[in-house]
Amino acid sequence: MENIQRKGRIRLKDATSLQRLKPDDRKDYTFVIKEPNRDWVLDPGSASAFTTWEEKLHPMIGDGE
Repeated sequence: MENIQRKGRIRLKDATSLQRLKPDDRKDYTFVIKEPNRDWVLDPGSASAFTTWEEKLHPMIGDGE
């Protein structure tokens, strides 16, 4: 944890979407959270981790739809 550098702050209320970059790839679960002026690319590392992230983050994005 000592080597982690913060790259900014994701403002989920301003985010417009969360989507996988390669939805048909069974090994790459990288996803993007889109904000008006920035795209955040995150890699959870596994299908189960992606599912967990998506379930928790999706309701917080924009108006939660």
